[in-house]
Amino acid sequence: MSQIGKFTQPDHSGNPRYFIEFLEMVERLPETSEVRARAYRQMRLRPGMSVLDIGCGIGTAVREMANCVGPSGSASGVDISEAMIEEASARVEGIYNVGFMTGEACRLPYPNAVFDAVRMERVLLYVPDRLKAISEMIRVTKAGGRVAITDVDIDCTAIAGKNRAQTRKMTSLVAETFLHPTSARELPALLRAAGLKDVTVDYMVAASTHEFCVFTTQGTLRAAAEAGKVTTAEVDEWYRELAELEAAGDFLQLWIFAIAGGTVREA
Repeated sequence: MSQIGKFTQPDHSGNPRYFIEFLEMVERLPETSEVRARAYRQMRLRPGMSVLDIGCGIGTAVREMANCVGPSGSASGVDISEAMIEEASARVEGIYNVGFMTGEACRLPYPNAVFDAVRMERVLLYVPDRLKAISEMIRVTKAGGRVAITDVDIDCTAIAGKNRAQTRKMTSLVAETFLHPTSARELPALLRAAGLKDVTVDYMVAASTHEFCVFTTQGTLRAAAEAGKVTTAEVDEWYRELAELEAAGDFLQLWIFAIAGGTVREA
């Protein structure tokens, strides 16, 4: 079973389709479009701009940014996964001001100072050297341009489970599979440490569904049971309780998002 905390290179996971389905499921969550809209405001998008999405996945943000910058502008997407780039490219057929490339966040395949604004969403959770990734964002952005980063605080995931201690154990097991599960709360400091000015941050709480919870945690918790970190009986019991809450209309899962932006300094 695939684990969402292992979203470092879907092509090597043995099941890249799982990660595409995950992103499609994220798109169906009620607050997803608002999270992106706040990032676009941090980027200060306007017609004629050249913009980039790092870790573009299936390309939804690239398509939206292409509409924001209009035919006189351009929107690009880069992702480490060839499967994601293939999927994203198929979804923009007929849109002429977009382009996609494969590449790593810490080694972007673009020249210096080519974009007016650059964004990244839910990527720093997985990147070993976060300051290097932000430095690359700054490198490819023009002086005076905007860098915007969105992240979710995995360690703060709130689930209304019947057994609070058991629920905390399960959410902690999921969080520990991420390299930086507290990345969202650290974003403002990271942007300032990277040398950006005029750093601002917006926080948002988003809800997800029972289906999403099971889809994103099951692989991790089954692997944790195999590793002896939790028993299979505990995992099964937890999922039964969540199903009961869902049936009663009482299931709740909340996430804290941080949407931070900063301006690239003059050379």
